[in-house]
Amino acid sequence: MKAARDLVIVGAGPAGCEAALCASRRGLDVLLIGNEPPGGLAAAARRIENLAGSLRPLSGRDYQRMLQMRVERARIRRLENTVLDCRRDGGRFLVTAAGAGALDCRALLLACGTEPAAVAIPGLDEAGESGLIHRDIRTLPGDLESRRVLVVGGGEAAVDSALSILERGGEPVLCVRGDRLAARRGLMDDLKNAAIAVRFGLEPAAVNASGDGMIVEARGPDGRLRLKSDFLLLCVGRRPRLALYRRLAGSGAPRDVITGVPGLFLAGDILRDRNRYIPPAMADGIRAAVEAGRSLAGDPKEIRA
Repeated sequence: MKAARDLVIVGAGPAGCEAALCASRRGLDVLLIGNEPPGGLAAAARRIENLAGSLRPLSGRDYQRMLQMRVERARIRRLENTVLDCRRDGGRFLVTAAGAGALDCRALLLACGTEPAAVAIPGLDEAGESGLIHRDIRTLPGDLESRRVLVVGGGEAAVDSALSILERGGEPVLCVRGDRLAARRGLMDDLKNAAIAVRFGLEPAAVNASGDGMIVEARGPDGRLRLKSDFLLLCVGRRPRLALYRRLAGSGAPRDVITGVPGLFLAGDILRDRNRYIPPAMADGIRAAVEAGRSLAGDPKEIRA
């Protein structure tokens, strides 16, 4: 029987990549699985400013390339596949990935990140099938020349995305349900200097798609109005991606990198409902990799943050 791999890491964002790098340095046989290139959602960021040691802000794409280079230089085995299932098999785990079958490992680290929160707007599903609805800026066309994009949301992701759309030549319209924006000072300064329309007190009520774009009906302080747009970008919240965790640990929300399931570890945004930043995700990845190594070596000691 083929020996099981030491550690499989599901998720190639900052937490998963940092965990893979740390585990590899400690001599573990590691496989990193993600359904997109290293970096994950960080690639959507227009500018990343909170990386210690970085002499200048990085774009999300630059950060993604840097992370991929680090993983490749460390010669970490990587699969760009979607993980469909994972289950316990005695003292081991079986991880099933699309196109790769079942993968056997002694320890499993879930760094699955987040998924878009559910949004209930009439007509949204039909418009999504036509490619007009997006949940983060990575799926929008790189060239948005003369295209209008309605950005729904009042947080940092919405402001950052609106600025990115403008840089791609598009015409963003920021639709905010409340009466204010919640974003850090640097983003707000950039927004003030940009020619971006901001509409407060608007909430999408229906979406009507057509061959040449869509009409978004919105409720506002002055009643109902119709907004024409080529694309609709919904930046209205994300939630931890917990499906794989719950197949192994049951219901409930995880709170720490160490779980109640022997050999199962967590890292990154899967642990957080809010305050999701790259540095703590990286720290989670390092700690989870160290704990996985200790578990595999039979060392009961734990590192506590």
